[in-house]
Amino acid sequence: MSEGERSAAVARDLTSPGDVLSQVLWRTATAKILANGGRYDEAQLLAGQASAMAAPSDWLCIRADALLDQAEVLSMAGRDADAARAVDRAAQLYALEGDTASVARARAAAAT
Repeated sequence: MSEGERSAAVARDLTSPGDVLSQVLWRTATAKILANGGRYDEAQLLAGQASAMAAPSDWLCIRADALLDQAEVLSMAGRDADAARAVDRAAQLYALEGDTASVARARAAAAT
């Protein structure tokens, strides 16, 4: 188990079930670690869970961040069209929040 995996596991174990932000963050971190290790199915599942958990939140930037992380995992798994859709949704949420810097970051991610 890598240091990143250990850290994500500690975060998972210490996070309260009702702490949506922390639940989202440990899932997206773990998903990216798994995807980097070629474990795409597990990574996509966790990234999808994170996005679904964030979706009802009023925190548009957290929802968008989760979508960008999900897009990164989808891209690593070779699902470029799905990744592009997630980036577009993230950019729309950032725009609603008025976060132009993050809109630009999302668009830059889509271009790579």
